[in-house]
Amino acid sequence: MKNKIIPLLLLFYCIGCDSTEDKIQKTWICKYAESYYDGEREITPINSTIFSFKKDTLEITSLSVYGDTERKMNYEVEADTVLLFFEESTEKMPIDFISADSLVLSTLASSTDEHLIDKRIYEPLPNYDLAKRQTELFEELITSIYKIGEDTIEFNQQGIITSTKYFQVYSWNLIRYDGELFIDTGYDTPSIHVKSFDEKQVTGIIYGKENRVIEFTKIPIQEKFNLSNLVGKWERFYEGGGPPLPPKSNTITKKFYEQETLYISDTTMFFHHFYKRDTVDIQSSKLKTYIMFYDKRGNLRAWKIQELTKDNLIVEMNPSLSFYGGNATFKRIE
Repeated sequence: MKNKIIPLLLLFYCIGCDSTEDKIQKTWICKYAESYYDGEREITPINSTIFSFKKDTLEITSLSVYGDTERKMNYEVEADTVLLFFEESTEKMPIDFISADSLVLSTLASSTDEHLIDKRIYEPLPNYDLAKRQTELFEELITSIYKIGEDTIEFNQQGIITSTKYFQVYSWNLIRYDGELFIDTGYDTPSIHVKSFDEKQVTGIIYGKENRVIEFTKIPIQEKFNLSNLVGKWERFYEGGGPPLPPKSNTITKKFYEQETLYISDTTMFFHHFYKRDTVDIQSSKLKTYIMFYDKRGNLRAWKIQELTKDNLIVEMNPSLSFYGGNATFKRIE
């Protein structure tokens, strides 16, 4: 009787053991990269990439501020290696470790450097099922202002404005992947996986060696400046004199403007200085602390308002319109 029980127990044990092919069939998100060179280890954050293994098809989705890009291919698991079948070739992706909650894959290395080992660490993608509320979240983001630590974060349809010691403007996108939502802010940073949101707060996860919870806490919108004072003609004022004049050229047919001047209406700003002139559509941030516009390359720019009265305007400029950055003082002349 004892001899009959032992094979039966072994059978039950084997039935409970999933094969590597079974374990890998789920959706994984990349947390970070590990590189080893001659024994030296380096950990690198990585753009959010999702591997979704079906029965015989792998879908690789890369999330970015421009949306998501997807590739599909057939695959097989052979021993401890994933074989990827492309139209003209087969690539091998060794499985270094796999469990219910972790996957480590060696990358598709094209390098011939035998001293370099490059790995990607994944975890199963959690299911928060918020994609059906994408429109609701988008409206919450673009109509609110949030606090993260000492930073003030403002989303609008053109970009993100962060109010820190050094103000910055970023592009962003709200991306839908199956039932999940991600906020991507570009600049090779991982996307934020939205975990929950309501009228007071947005909570998300940034995947990494240690996953980080990030909370956008809504704050009241208190307008700082009366932007109707912007409308008019302004001339830049320099303490101790302005920049040296460029040499006038007989070959340049453009009109030369000696004074740096702004003509601002409710919706546009006309600028001229030396041989440079431009007109841009302008808008303001929700706190009325920024003048925002697109430059000729289509990049969103912002000037931070330091002071605004009926007669004085001080802005922290970037050089997208002006030859010079830093703080600039303008006096009203009309």
